[in-house]
Amino acid sequence: MLFEECDVTICFYKVANNMLNDFFHLNGETYELDNQESFEDRLKTSNS
Repeated sequence: MLFEECDVTICFYKVANNMLNDFFHLNGETYELDNQESFEDRLKTSNS
């Protein structure tokens, strides 16, 4: 389902992005983060 066996950072990104997609989809729009890699890099940097 939502929580696959994967890196915690990747799971967090997937869940957050899915929530954003669901929220904006309800408003008739689609939403995708432009820069997934920099998003993940910031998380890894803040966690280290």
